[in-house]
Amino acid sequence: MKFWRFIDQALENTVQLKEKWQQKYAALAKHITKMNWYPYFTYLEFNPKIRRMIYSTNWIERFNKSVKRTLKIRGAFPNEEAVLALITSTAKEKGEKAYKYPIHNFKFEPKF
Repeated sequence: MKFWRFIDQALENTVQLKEKWQQKYAALAKHITKMNWYPYFTYLEFNPKIRRMIYSTNWIERFNKSVKRTLKIRGAFPNEEAVLALITSTAKEKGEKAYKYPIHNFKFEPKF
């Protein structure tokens, strides 16, 4: 499986990073050793043509900006449920409009 080859290389790179910096940054080396890295490398399972879209934060930043703007306009809220309802409403609105366009690069991925 090609995916595991990439995972093994990524894990090897984290070990090399730890070895390189453990003298100067012991806390970082300790943290690198303890972490479970597999969830962070799942994007390697996808075709390189679409990986950029997966690990890019542009959509997340755009959504956060919309939520902050909406909350700022509204001001105070009676409770946490009201805030969550407004954030959910914003997410639905963005999902129906801004994020609805098709991503053509996914045509390279096998259909499940």
